[in-house]
Amino acid sequence: MLDEKDLQAIKALFDEQEARLDRKIETLINAQSKDLHMGLMTVVESKIEPSLQMLAEAQQTILEKMVPPSRLDAMQLDISVLKMAVERLNEKINILEGKE
Repeated sequence: MLDEKDLQAIKALFDEQEARLDRKIETLINAQSKDLHMGLMTVVESKIEPSLQMLAEAQQTILEKMVPPSRLDAMQLDISVLKMAVERLNEKINILEGKE
């Protein structure tokens, strides 16, 4: 039968084995983490960054082609004036044609 000394020796062996397994698992996890990080960075650099760059360029093109809000306000005022002028001219034409 096993005595206390034998049990302590077995426990020491198990503890040593557990420590080795913990180190090995930690090493594997670190390696997988690095691989995952490298893979993720590759995807970001090859797929995401070019797409973001294209979006930024497209946005810049849109901004360059947009009418500034101040100019748009002026154009809306001009359109309102032109509508009123057309309405008055139509009224005068109707009067001259004898429709009113």
